[in-house]
Amino acid sequence: EIIRRRLFQELDDEGAKARENAVKAFMAFYRNNKGEFPADATERSYETQLMAAYPVHPELFRMLQTDWASLEKFQKTRGVLKMMAQIVYRLWRDGNPTPMIMPGDVPLTDDKVRTNALIPVPAGYDAVVAKEIAGDVSKSAQIEARFPSVGKNRAVTRAATAVFMSTAPY
Repeated sequence: EIIRRRLFQELDDEGAKARENAVKAFMAFYRNNKGEFPADATERSYETQLMAAYPVHPELFRMLQTDWASLEKFQKTRGVLKMMAQIVYRLWRDGNPTPMIMPGDVPLTDDKVRTNALIPVPAGYDAVVAKEIAGDVSKSAQIEARFPSVGKNRAVTRAATAVFMSTAPY
């Protein structure tokens, strides 16, 4: 809540409507695909979490506040605030249209975001990110270039980024 309030202004009527629509869409998707998500993703309490975290998906906050915060070189509140500020700025600057910022949306191609993400993890991850996850010559970009239907939504890059964000702390 603190981080969301520091990075985003209070929602006006239009913003509140956008939040309501985004949360409804996520909840409908989770309910229609129950077997693909944890059981609690379809519960009312998760809808409340989505509303409270908007425009950031609560899973990204959870990753940063628990998994990443367990790393010695990542300060819990300050680290989350710094990383989220860099993520939000880059996505805003690029005109990213996603309804909620999710783990796969972390722009690891941005130097500041990438550096901030790599500081707390063991050495050697920069090469992994560059070759496998994000960048013009990464495997993700190569796959997306070969399959335009996948590339138009950056599906491979987003999936690889989400995996990185959820596993790098371990």
